Amino acid sequence: VWGQDPVREKIRENLIFLENPEAIEARGGYTPGGILLYGPPGTGKTLLAEAAAGETGKPFVFVEPGAFINMFMGVGIIKVKSLFRKLRKLALRYGGVVVFFDEADSLGNRGAIGGGAMASNGFARFLDDATEPGSAIPDLSEGSQRALWTSAIDGSPRPETKHSVMMMGGGGGGGGTLQSLLAEMSGLKKPRGFFNRTVRKALGMRPKPPPKYRILVMMASNMPEALDEAMLRPGRIDRIYKVGYPTKEGRIRTYEGYLNKVRHELTPADIEKLATMTPYATGARIKDTVNEALINAIRDGREVINWIDIVKAKQ
Repeated sequence: VWGQDPVREKIRENLIFLENPEAIEARGGYTPGGILLYGPPGTGKTLLAEAAAGETGKPFVFVEPGAFINMFMGVGIIKVKSLFRKLRKLALRYGGVVVFFDEADSLGNRGAIGGGAMASNGFARFLDDATEPGSAIPDLSEGSQRALWTSAIDGSPRPETKHSVMMMGGGGGGGGTLQSLLAEMSGLKKPRGFFNRTVRKALGMRPKPPPKYRILVMMASNMPEALDEAMLRPGRIDRIYKVGYPTKEGRIRTYEGYLNKVRHELTPADIEKLATMTPYATGARIKDTVNEALINAIRDGREVINWIDIVKAKQ
């Protein structure tokens, strides 16, 4: 991971706590259990998670963005419970586990569950303030705009539009899934095992307390404002790191890293000039620029990248 040294060191600290939890638990603390990485696309959020998977000696579980999106109600809840059941087993077996949710904003927000009625009321108030057809909703057809504007004036029942249908029907399926995920991330842990829960209770004995499940939850999102506030509270997400655009020194290091994988004629002065010319270049953009420069060189029958190839690639 090049160009993101501050965030990289902070994530490495979390992995140290996961591999040696006694270093903080023996002093009365607890191991941080959640990390959120947010920032523009291509800055290296998923790459940081891949690097964490490569460095830690613990199992690493990758959760795809659409893993909990289902056609039927309740299936997402079952998937969440099954996922965390496996995570707890891995945590007990290996002493810890890392789970990474990519594109965490796809999990939704509980405010969207009741957002249909609220959105439609706001939609109605917006129409009441309109003074002429066409000024209310620019992306509707002219006929739909006129019908909605007319109904806003005479108080007649408003025609149902595709916008209101999508708002009212969209939030129901993901709400239960998100609530189940919140409960699993920081909920009451029941005693473990049939003998512990049933037999000891029948004998009048207290069940043994549940063990410590050391599960490090990592999430990446381009839109952190879309995440539920309850998910971002300490205890679920303990640390929030911004993975922003790399600095000039970070861009120089990233260009050097990718250029070292190919044959080129660029001097250190050229690389510094290139980093200055691309102030908002992300790691993904730099990687693509070097690859396009290599394609330009191959197209001209050469195997060595020169400055002209880089300029063409940048354009």
